[in-house]
Amino acid sequence: YGCGGYQPIFSNKENKLYIKSINVKNENSISFKIEKNLSRYDVKKENSKEFEIILDTNQNIIVTSKDKKGDPKTYELIINVSILVYEDSKLLSMKDFEEQFGYAKIDSKFDQKQYEKNLANDLTNEIIQKINAHLIILSQ
Repeated sequence: YGCGGYQPIFSNKENKLYIKSINVKNENSISFKIEKNLSRYDVKKENSKEFEIILDTNQNIIVTSKDKKGDPKTYELIINVSILVYEDSKLLSMKDFEEQFGYAKIDSKFDQKQYEKNLANDLTNEIIQKINAHLIILSQ
């Protein structure tokens, strides 16, 4: 209520952003989800900035602690996304995004894999928000 001229940047219909192409280095669920999200910018508008994007995504799960037997006790899921943005074949921006989250081992391997899948999805969504904000700022 207190922000008189506030308008969310993602809902602004006047964004002057057009993504001509997306080149993905690692085909995986993270890159697929990011590419799908960025497809919202595949319609060229008048006076829009035209970008070409190269995405490189990576997901790692590392053991952060072990019990007395040496079995994993806690993990950390790390998702890295590097994005190169070109305009008129010139590098406009090179940016890395990273999200990470620590969690305890789950006894059921199936439940742990499901938890990790959901966690990766949530972390990817965080990165997508940051990428969208970055691209909209570049298009201003």
